[in-house]
Amino acid sequence: MMSESEAKFLRGKKKRRKFTKKLVSATISGSKQLRKKIGGEANKEREKNNKEKKWVLVKSKPDIFRTGKLFGNILISLDRELNYLQNEIKLQNLQ
Repeated sequence: MMSESEAKFLRGKKKRRKFTKKLVSATISGSKQLRKKIGGEANKEREKNNKEKKWVLVKSKPDIFRTGKLFGNILISLDRELNYLQNEIKLQNLQ
């Protein structure tokens, strides 16, 4: 049997997650959900600096994939719009 303090330590260890700095623009919608608030004065200061530099503190990797998906969707919609406009121009030139 483990002592109570050892059990607590292991339980805490599982919950702990690493915070990584990623270049995610703070201007995109949805970045507010990405920004994680961490307690402590030093972290608040760091978060303020990050906002100014348009850096975002991101928790674990899945968030990055979600933003990637968001960017992907934006790019796909822009590409479709571009194709539509090019086809419109071609039609006008033919007339």
